[in-house]
Amino acid sequence: MIHVTYKIVQHDGGWAYTVNGVFSESFPSHATALTAARRAAAEHQVSVPPRDYRAAAELLADAPE
Repeated sequence: MIHVTYKIVQHDGGWAYTVNGVFSESFPSHATALTAARRAAAEHQVSVPPRDYRAAAELLADAPE
């Protein structure tokens, strides 16, 4: 599993969240930026069953070089 950290920071006269050095839009308050970061994190969560990884590995193994 990949770990992603969202940080709430002051930005452009307001508050924003950053992910991997990329800023979100500015929000009027820390609380609003935190809510937006939590929403973004929830939208970016992906759950893939292990069998899908095995299928992908099999496809790659059969691919011509």
